[in-house]
Amino acid sequence: MPGAGGLLLPLAALNLAAAFLVQLVVLARIGPGSATDAFMAAATLPQMLAGMASAVLGSVLVPMLAGESGEQQSSDGWFLLLAVGAIFLAAAALLSLTADSWAGWLFPGFSADAARFCADLARIQVFSMAFAAMNSVLVAVCYARGQFVRVEAITLLVVGTSAGILYFSLPIHGIVAAAWTVTLTALFQMLLLLPALGRPRQMGSAARNASQAWKRIRPLLAGNIYHKSDVVIDRYLLSMAGAGDMTLFALAQQFHGAAAGLFGKVWGNTAIPDLAVCAKRGDMPGFVGLYRRRLAILALVGGACYILLLIAGQPALALLLGHGKTSAGDIATLWQLMVASGGVLLFGCVGVLVAGAYYALGDTRTPTYLSMASFTLFVAVKYFAFQSFGAIGVALAASGYFAVNTLFLAGLLPARLRNKVGTR
Repeated sequence: MPGAGGLLLPLAALNLAAAFLVQLVVLARIGPGSATDAFMAAATLPQMLAGMASAVLGSVLVPMLAGESGEQQSSDGWFLLLAVGAIFLAAAALLSLTADSWAGWLFPGFSADAARFCADLARIQVFSMAFAAMNSVLVAVCYARGQFVRVEAITLLVVGTSAGILYFSLPIHGIVAAAWTVTLTALFQMLLLLPALGRPRQMGSAARNASQAWKRIRPLLAGNIYHKSDVVIDRYLLSMAGAGDMTLFALAQQFHGAAAGLFGKVWGNTAIPDLAVCAKRGDMPGFVGLYRRRLAILALVGGACYILLLIAGQPALALLLGHGKTSAGDIATLWQLMVASGGVLLFGCVGVLVAGAYYALGDTRTPTYLSMASFTLFVAVKYFAFQSFGAIGVALAASGYFAVNTLFLAGLLPARLRNKVGTR
């Protein structure tokens, strides 16, 4: 992280805080209950598809674009932005039209009124996934150029502003204001990142490069749709739990996912372009050295944060939420869910680097197929854990999924590297 790298960590940390603050504002101003559960449920499919787009496009486009000329990156970026935007806008329109059907089917524990309210909120939020998918293309272009700070600065500006607006609009418009905030945040982030592409360019060669990208995307696509549906499984089960449990579980996942994303972004994603360059040059000692250094940092930072959560997490949550509409019991439940789902943090941040090492080698199949196998196993684990322990059981199963998937993937990497050397 040369140059502006010293700014990346504080900016990414502030983004983590801002994203968590948005959720805390909703919880403090409204309190966990059926309305916030409907809001979380309405975001399920948009979150799943946007998460899939981010994982697939980032994993494929960053290594592919790294080292290319600025003009070629811009040409490819415009072509992919328009293609991805068209696909996801069409999908959003379809989900909006069918919201009444899928909201009732996916969340069987909701009452008829709650399901209708969920569908109304979904019609607002589904278009956020199209803007988020287009953001994934723009972020990939910026990352391939090493412009990590630019992405974090724009994200902080947009999310921080959204948190402030949400604080004042929630008492007036209720949870509907949060749904609009989700969509408008994604839209304005996309608009602010768009200048990174420069003016539209000739796209003749971009179509050929997009064909190469599609070959790498295909093995990732089905697998990511499959294992990114964990949010659907979780909320399907939690719709049958107590009112507010889905909201508290989602907040715990938001914290761990954002923290893992922060550390993975700073010490994982920033390594992928360099790992890809090492792989292209055949510099395996350089590849392994960089990988091991970043792996050690991620393990230490993730472990330290989890220990801090154990020691000071509950008092910190009480300080943040104790003056709002969240009860002491809700705060205790939230902390327990965060502790139980700690594997999402510990192994999620490491997993960014481990999977990124495969992508830098041009191998998108191994991480995808292993994730699919792990996910299949833990669907059953989650079901039985929920039957026995409720929301805490789902949180424990989520930790187990991340742990098993990351450890197996890391264990297989040395053999993949030996094969890479042997084929040269």
